[in-house]
Amino acid sequence: MTVDDSGTGHDTGNGVGSDGTRRPFVGGLRRLRRSKPRSERYFFLLGLLLIDVCVIGLAGSGRWATFFYAPITAASLLLALRTSEARRTTMRIAWVAAVVAVVASAGVAITGSSHLTGYVYFMLFALLLMSPLAIGRRILMSRQVTLRLLIAAICVYLMIGLLFTFVYLGVDGVHPDFFAQGVQKDPSIYLYFSFITMTTVGFGDFTPGYSVPRVLVVFEAMLGQVFLVTAVARLVSLYSSGGSPAPEPGQGVDDVENDG
Repeated sequence: MTVDDSGTGHDTGNGVGSDGTRRPFVGGLRRLRRSKPRSERYFFLLGLLLIDVCVIGLAGSGRWATFFYAPITAASLLLALRTSEARRTTMRIAWVAAVVAVVASAGVAITGSSHLTGYVYFMLFALLLMSPLAIGRRILMSRQVTLRLLIAAICVYLMIGLLFTFVYLGVDGVHPDFFAQGVQKDPSIYLYFSFITMTTVGFGDFTPGYSVPRVLVVFEAMLGQVFLVTAVARLVSLYSSGGSPAPEPGQGVDDVENDG
C-alpha cells in the first residue's frame, strides 16, 4: 500500500511522512498484513505435523513408505523455519538438505536399499533438529500468552517426538537389534515407542536392546519432561501475570502488540 504525501507530492509507501513521523494508519495496516499470515502458518505447520504422524503410522514398512512421508517432513521443516523467520543462510541450507532427503527417499523407493534408508532417516533427523530450536527461541522471547504461542509449543512437542522417531529408525538401520523384543521393521512401532517414551508412559511392550538405544531413550525422556516443565510452566506464568509482549527482533512495540 502506498500513500501520497500531500505536503510534498511524493509517494512515501512506507508509512513515514516527510517529517520523519510514522503514519499510524498505514503502519497499522502493514502490521495486520504481516502478523496474520504468521499465525496462519503455525496452524498450517501443526496440520502438517499431524499428517506426518498419521502417514508414518499408516504407511507400513514397504520400500515406498519413506517416499510418502519424507516430503511431508521436509515441508514441515521449511515451514517451521520460515514461520520462525530463520536467516537466509539457514533457509538455503535447509532447502538443500530437504531436496537431498527427498531425492534419497526416491532412491530408496527404487532400489529398496536398507543402508540408504538408514541415511534418509538420519537426514530427516538432522532436518527436524533445527526447527524446534527456532520455534523454541520465539516461545522463550515472548512475554504474553497468545493462541499462536500455544500452537507453536504444541508443534515443538510433536517435533521432538518425530525427531527421536527418525534417530531410532536410523540407529536401527545401522544396527538392526534396536529392540530387545527382536527386529522390528515397521516405522509405526518406532513412532509409537518415541511418543510413549517422551510422555514417560512406559507400557513396557518394547524396550531398548543395547546401550545406544538406552542412552537415546534416556535423553528423549529427559528432553520431553524438561520441555514440559520449562515451556508449560512459562506459559502458565505468563498467563497468570498477564505480562505484556516483548518486542521481537526488527519490530517495534506497536508491532508486537498486534502480533498473535
